[in-house]
Amino acid sequence: MNFLTVYKILSDNQFGFRKHYSTEYALALLYDKISSSIDKHELTIGIFIDFSKAFDTVDTVNHQTLLDKLYHYGIRGIPFNLFSS
Repeated sequence: MNFLTVYKILSDNQFGFRKHYSTEYALALLYDKISSSIDKHELTIGIFIDFSKAFDTVDTVNHQTLLDKLYHYGIRGIPFNLFSS
């Protein structure tokens, strides 16, 4: 996590598994954005997609693509070998 934080690899919109980025915080930010848009008389729409089925099976993840991305973001050596194995 330190590596991802130091090199700012994760988006500020990534809330899962991060300290100080709880589900409640995500909902509060969403509420603020919607409220602000409504106050400005802007068109406001929400699209909510449940991706849980996409991760039900190992077959949906292209492991080489995942390894390529990890390498691209600087994960090398022992950590990379751990993911590779």
